[in-house]
Amino acid sequence: MAVYTEPPEVVTGQTMTATNWNSWVRTNFQAVWVWTTAGDIAYASAANQLSRLGIGGVGALLLSTGSAPAWLALGTAGQALRSDGTNSAWGGMRGASVKRTTNQSIATSSYTAISWNSEVLDTAAFYASGSPTRFTIPRTSNFLIGAKAEFAAFGYTGYGELKIYKNGSSVYLEDSAYSVAAGGVAVRLNTIGLLAASAGDYFEAYVWQNTGDTVNLSANRCFFYIIDVGP
Repeated sequence: MAVYTEPPEVVTGQTMTATNWNSWVRTNFQAVWVWTTAGDIAYASAANQLSRLGIGGVGALLLSTGSAPAWLALGTAGQALRSDGTNSAWGGMRGASVKRTTNQSIATSSYTAISWNSEVLDTAAFYASGSPTRFTIPRTSNFLIGAKAEFAAFGYTGYGELKIYKNGSSVYLEDSAYSVAAGGVAVRLNTIGLLAASAGDYFEAYVWQNTGDTVNLSANRCFFYIIDVGP
């Protein structure tokens, strides 16, 4: 890439040599004319140098890298342009949903985290099989989080409860699903709420029952979901 050089002042009668022409005229024209294609943009890449930014694709947006202009390609249908505080990027819905496809035994009178073994949807790495009880928060935001659990029919009368935990501690949600179970009837529990969380926090769904015996959570009837509702 040619670099612009300030030509010296010439005097009357001075002879223009080939070296003068190439240095003062030809090279400087090359330095200021960097375009090769219709729609190209020239920008200062240094105090005495222009560079070419080729025309972007259809629908591309011009943004700054902090040191140069650049094109952001058009996102896919339904995506919105978001800022993470550092960069701009296209993004869609951020959320996850998991379920249990097998029964899980829940001991009496002991809060137990539901262990999820099937990922239904995960657009932002909330769930990892290595931590099967958790949704781990990828960024600081507000989240709509909910759970559904079903205790299989059992021959005892007792209570069942479903709670959301954050970082290992219970968080209060309105209608936290405290239900009475008549003997031999399945108990369905639901809870949902809007919670704030920081990157690295994690949420879990805990259940409790006091029948005096071990009771199973029903396969394919227990779900856990989270939606990032922040900007």
